[in-house]
Order: sequence, then C-alpha cells, then structure tokens
Amino acid sequence: MSIILYNILVAVVGLAMSPFITALIERYSEEKKIFTPEVPDILLFVCTGNTCRSPMAAAMFNFLFPERNAFAVSAGLCADGSPISENAKEALRRRGVPCTVENNYTDHVSRTVTPEMIATASQVIGISSRHAMALICAFPGQAEKISAMPEDIADPFGGTVDDYVRCLADIEKSLRAMFGEK
Repeated sequence: MSIILYNILVAVVGLAMSPFITALIERYSEEKKIFTPEVPDILLFVCTGNTCRSPMAAAMFNFLFPERNAFAVSAGLCADGSPISENAKEALRRRGVPCTVENNYTDHVSRTVTPEMIATASQVIGISSRHAMALICAFPGQAEKISAMPEDIADPFGGTVDDYVRCLADIEKSLRAMFGEK
C-alpha cells in the first residue's frame, strides 16, 4: 500500500483504513502493478451545505472519468454533518451512477471545508461563482487552484426529485465542459 496515497486520502476524506480507502488504494496500486508514490489528483467540489450539489458533482465526476488519475471529494462552506439528501441519491440512481466502494455517495456525511482539504486538493471547484469567491476570500494563499463550474448550478435544496434530476443534468453538462466528453 502506498503510504503517501493513504495519508493524502485520510487527510482529504477524513477516513482511516475504511473499506473505501483500502479499495481506492488497491485500485491505484493494481493499475500500476507496483506500490508507487504517484498519487491521484484530488478534486474538491464545494457548495453550501454539502448535502446536494457538491456530493452529486463528486459522484458524477468519479463516474464519468474513472480513467483519469483523479478522484473527487466534496465539502461545504457551512456543513453540519447531515447525510446526503435522499433526492440527491435518487437523482444519481436515476442517472445510472452506481454506488460502489470507490464512489460510495449513499454513505456521504456533509463536512465543512478545512484549510487541510484546500491544501491537499489539486483543484478546488466551487459549484457557483459565489462559492469560488468565498473560497478565495477564505483561502487567498490557495487562490490559484480555486475555480468555479462553467455555469452556476442552482441549489435544489428542498425541491422535488425532478429538481434534483435537473440539477444533476446541469452538473454533468458542466463537468463535461470542464473535463471533456466521456
């Protein structure tokens, strides 16, 4: 097991030796057939409460771009430890995004962005331009790695499943614009 990869994932994801971390480390180690200090890029998606948009963006990125040497995680500007919204899970399920050990969005618990998360991430992506601006103001020393989605993603919080499905479609469109077609 790559101890560097393990330490980075523990710092960013905040999990120690969970099945998720173990599977992720094994995935990257298997691909290289050796243990290596090479670490995947960590993409950090940030929204407000980390129960809807940013966990959907992370799950969708991991689904759309598994061949990239990158892994997406999420956080919020003011999260409170709530689980991912049931409607967010349903929207991801309807889109066909499987819940796997490596991309386990159903067990997501919201968390507030920390300086350690920002420092460890290769790229920090605000779900809207306002999120990106708040991140730049809070972490000016890391401004060069902070950006926003190409289009602001409307918050579906409190809406219907159909609102979440539309939100997820907007997220997918923005991810494809940012990272290329699958």
